[in-house]
Amino acid sequence: MRQTLQPTQVAQAIRYDNHAFNTKYCLCQMLRDKVESPLGRQVQAAQTNAEISEAYGLQKFYQEIQEQLQAKKDALHSSNQPDRPIMDGDVMTMAVKFER
Repeated sequence: MRQTLQPTQVAQAIRYDNHAFNTKYCLCQMLRDKVESPLGRQVQAAQTNAEISEAYGLQKFYQEIQEQLQAKKDALHSSNQPDRPIMDGDVMTMAVKFER
């Protein structure tokens, strides 16, 4: 069952731009005794989500999601009304500025 969950876990991590080290930790926990397999070694050596997606053969999916994320980022930065929320399906996105 773990083997079938791993590509799904990677896809979710890519989709939500999860930190690569968190994704890597979760995958290594799922691999457990197979962490010394070729796939396990590739996951352990990975430093980015791009490298993790390559290990699972999800490079095209990774590139598509990165393009979508960049398009959303560009739309937020180029908007004349930064406080206006953008609806993406059932998710509302808007620019936030953190001040100390």
